[in-house]
Amino acid sequence: MKRNPVFQRPLIIVILLFLAGGTLSCVREEGARIQVWIDSPRDGYTAPLGKPISIISHTYARQGIAEIVLSVNGEAYRRDAPTEAGTDFCEIWQEWIPVEPGIYTLQVRAYDTQGEISQPASISVRVLGDVAPEMVAPPTVTISPELPITPTLVTITPTEETVPITCPPMATG
Repeated sequence: MKRNPVFQRPLIIVILLFLAGGTLSCVREEGARIQVWIDSPRDGYTAPLGKPISIISHTYARQGIAEIVLSVNGEAYRRDAPTEAGTDFCEIWQEWIPVEPGIYTLQVRAYDTQGEISQPASISVRVLGDVAPEMVAPPTVTISPELPITPTLVTITPTEETVPITCPPMATG
């Protein structure tokens, strides 16, 4: 049985390209040495105005993490360092309090100990409503008598109708 070389060559070429493509996809890019992603909240999250929003993210940096920066609409809002200096992987919690309703882009970037910067991880958050009213303590009520209180001594005198009270003996144990 003779094989047809017309079909074998393209098939071999396709297989080789497929294998080469899989190998090439495993090569890391230079910028992939630092990675950051946002776990919470999810993209499209809706939040009430004036309430804190916790942004939970994770960072990996082969050379060690120096700091993580949270930005709101492109402006740096806060910078935090990992709890263990120079660690290559960490989880970070950052808080943001929206002061106006609207749609905001929250971004997290990581810096490694060599000064390199990660690509940003971004989510969109919608803030609704008016400012939440602050808790107001109830007024303190102070009672002051209008008339001075004076103690009065009352004397009780026994009469013939007084019934003596007897108590049963106490049990000892």
